[in-house]
Amino acid sequence: MCGLHPVFPVVKLTPSPPDPIPGHQAQLPPPPVVVNDQVEYKVEKILNSQVHHNRLQYLVTWKGYGYEENSRENVDDVHAPALVACFHCENPRVVRMIGVLVVEEGHYQRLGEEEWIVVPHQDTVS
Repeated sequence: MCGLHPVFPVVKLTPSPPDPIPGHQAQLPPPPVVVNDQVEYKVEKILNSQVHHNRLQYLVTWKGYGYEENSRENVDDVHAPALVACFHCENPRVVRMIGVLVVEEGHYQRLGEEEWIVVPHQDTVS
């Protein structure tokens, strides 16, 4: 990097081209909802779950936002019980909060104050 200096040619800066589809405008994301003096966003779908630093987190898709806005949220911050229940029905092997022990394919382990369980896959092989 000996002969380089941080300069960008102004000629390369051009305004964005006009919209190729006349009358088409990108939709703005919906505004957040204020509940109990806290700003909340609507959850569209829960994609995955994981335990991070002994805390259960969900990978959340936000309603009206693109995939690049997906984020991992702690279980206490996700206020969508119907979507959580639907996610766990569709994905029975993912991590979920249950109570006493952590079960991971037959191995039991206690994870501090909060305990989680991984429901083992039940094969019906004869």
